[in-house]
Amino acid sequence: MNKNDIDKTEMVDPEPVNTSIRLCINCGSMTAEHDVFCNNCGAKQPSLTDEPEPTHQKNTGKKRFLPLIIVSVCLVVFLIGAALSYYLINPASDGDNVIDDPGSAAAEEPVIEQPQPEVKPKEDPKEQTFIPVEESKPLQLDIVQVDSSDFPTVRFYANIHDEYDEVVRELSPDSFEILEMDTSGNFITIEIEELRQVLTTDNVSINLVLDKSGSMSSYNRMAQAQNAASYFLNYISSYNNSYVELTFFDTYVYVPYRFTNDFSALIDSVYGQRPSGSTALYDAVYSSLLETNKQRGAKCVIVFTDGEENASSYSFNDVVSLSQSTGIPVYVIGVGNEINERELIELASLCGGEYFYSQNDDLEESLQRIYTDIFNARREQYIIQYTSTIRDELDMRHNFVFRTKEGVGFTGGTEREYVPKPDITSGFSDKYWENDFILEFSSSRAITDNDLRGLSLAELRIARNEIFARHGRMFVDPMLNKWFYSRNWYLSITPKYSPAEFNSRRSPLSRLENDNVSRIQARESHIMQHERIFPDSSTHKLSEYDVSLRKPVLQRGLNEIYSYAGVANGDRSALNDVERYNVDMIELALAQPEIRY
Repeated sequence: MNKNDIDKTEMVDPEPVNTSIRLCINCGSMTAEHDVFCNNCGAKQPSLTDEPEPTHQKNTGKKRFLPLIIVSVCLVVFLIGAALSYYLINPASDGDNVIDDPGSAAAEEPVIEQPQPEVKPKEDPKEQTFIPVEESKPLQLDIVQVDSSDFPTVRFYANIHDEYDEVVRELSPDSFEILEMDTSGNFITIEIEELRQVLTTDNVSINLVLDKSGSMSSYNRMAQAQNAASYFLNYISSYNNSYVELTFFDTYVYVPYRFTNDFSALIDSVYGQRPSGSTALYDAVYSSLLETNKQRGAKCVIVFTDGEENASSYSFNDVVSLSQSTGIPVYVIGVGNEINERELIELASLCGGEYFYSQNDDLEESLQRIYTDIFNARREQYIIQYTSTIRDELDMRHNFVFRTKEGVGFTGGTEREYVPKPDITSGFSDKYWENDFILEFSSSRAITDNDLRGLSLAELRIARNEIFARHGRMFVDPMLNKWFYSRNWYLSITPKYSPAEFNSRRSPLSRLENDNVSRIQARESHIMQHERIFPDSSTHKLSEYDVSLRKPVLQRGLNEIYSYAGVANGDRSALNDVERYNVDMIELALAQPEIRY
C-alpha cells in the first residue's frame, strides 16, 4: 500500500469521535475543522497548527455571529433529545424510527437554517383502547353454623367480611357457588337457592351457660357475672324473635327455663343463683347443645367459667363430637387463674367458636361487651341455603366448599365438614332415646305387667331410676347421669343431691313410687333368670347403654350369643357381623369397673 492509498483511507473513514465543527473566518458558516476551504464561500481556512496573525481590526465577526452559534447549539441538543425520546417510546421497527449514525454525512453537515418541527411519539392503538381491570377485593368467609335438620335442604350461617374485618352487605347469590364432595371424593357444583343476611324476623337462639361453682364467690365474681347477664338479657329483649335458655352448673346442671323470650323471668333466675359445689363444665355444655339443637334458625352456646372441669360424666371429646355433629358453635369465656386456659381454647376452636379471657377487676364490663358482640355478630350473618345431592352415608362427615365465582369483583372461599343426619343418642338406642320418659306415669299410678312387657333390661333400669331422678337424685354411674342430663324435665329440677346426700335424707318417695320400684325390680330379676339377656343380638347392634349392666349379667349375655350361634365361647368363625360387633361391645364393658348406682 502506497502513501496515497493511506491518505485516501484516512479521508474516507475518519474517526467520528475526532470530527468537530468550526466557523469560516470569512462568512461565518460552519465547516468541519479538517476542511481546507469553506464549503460556502470557498475562502481558505487556517491550519489548526498555524499561529493567528496579529490584527488591529475589531473582531466584529465573532460578536455578530455569537447569538446564532448559541441558538444553533441549543437546536441541535433539542433535536437529539427529541429523537432519543421518540426512539425510547417507539422502539425501532421500521425506517422512520432509525437515528442516523453520528459519522454519517447528515451528521457531518447538519441543517441548521430552519428549525425542524417537533417530533411527537406515535400513539399506540393498544394504549388508546386499554381499560384497567379492577382488582378483585378479598373476602373473609367463615362458616359458623350448619343446620341440616331439614336434610337434604342444608342451611348454613356465615360471616362475610372485607379485608378490614367489616361486614359486607347486600351481596347476591349470583356471586357465590357451592361445591359439595360426593362419596367418590369429587366436588359437584350446586346452585345456591338463597343468600341473604339474617332479618329481624329470623329466630336467634342463645344458650347462656353460667358457672355457679364455689370459686365464683371469690373477687365478687358472682355479682359481676349476674349483673353482666342481666345487662345482656335486657339488651336483647328489644330484638324480636330472640330466645335465651339459661344453663347453670356447679357439681350438677340446672335449667330453670327452657328457651324463652320472657326476659324478666330469666333475669330473676340469674339473681336467684348462689355459688357452691364443684365444676361440671362438660355436663353443662353437653346438655346445652342437646337443648339448643332443637331450636330453629341461628343459634349458639356461650359458656362462662372460672374453674377447671372436675365433676362431669360427659367428657371433652363428647362435647366436641356433639358440637361438630350438630354444627352448633360454642363460645367460651374464661376468668381467673384457676382455669385450664389451654383446654378452653382448644374446646372453643374445635367447637367452631371463639375463646375470650377476662380479668377479675373488669369482669362485668368485659362480659357485657363479649355477650353483645357475639349476639350482634349472629344478627349480621348471612344465611345460605342449598339442596344437597348426598344420598348415602348420612351419618358420616361430608365436605362442602363455599366460595366466590370468578369475575365478580370479590375473591375468597372456605371449606366445612358436616353430618347430614347426626347421631346424637350418646350411646343410647334410638328406640328409647326419643322418649322423654320410659314410664312417664310411674309416680302417678301403679305399674302393670303390660306396662313392662317388651322393655329391655336397659329400659327397665332407666324406668326404675326415673322415679328417684324426679326427686333430684344424682347417680354414680356415668351412663345414668348422661341419660338424665339429656332429659328436659330432669334439668329443670332443683335442688339436686349426690347419692350420699339423697340416701342420708328421709326418703321423698311415696308408697306408690316404692311399690312401682319393687315391681320393676321383679321384672328385671325374671328376665335375668328365665329369658335371654339380649334377645335381638343376632340382628340389632347393642348400644353403650345396653351393656351398662352388672358383670354377671353381661357374662351370661355373652354366653348366649355363642350358644345360639352353635359355637363354643371365643369361636367367632360362625358369627355374623352384628354378632361379632355385639361380642366386642360386651367384652369391652366386661373390662370396665363394675357399675355402681
